[in-house]
Amino acid sequence: MTVREYNLRMKGYLIKHLETERNIYLSAFIKRNAEATNQSGEYIYKDFKDFYDYDERKRKLLGDKPKQLDKTIVNRAKRVKELREKGGINV
Repeated sequence: MTVREYNLRMKGYLIKHLETERNIYLSAFIKRNAEATNQSGEYIYKDFKDFYDYDERKRKLLGDKPKQLDKTIVNRAKRVKELREKGGINV
């Protein structure tokens, strides 16, 4: 398994975990919808996003932006590609 494949599998695992977590919170929200009110009879949470912010959790779990590859690795890959094109490497 390559590093790229490993990273993709880990991202898939984290997204699956995130979806499971969201479903748990959604179930709790539905239960709350039938029961929880404040003293004046209004719901404490107006909508599901007030209770569980999926986008914020996704950002925290997966990060703001994709991780950048190490420049050394990128430069070496370019060099290998150049050598292959010139016929200097058979790997």
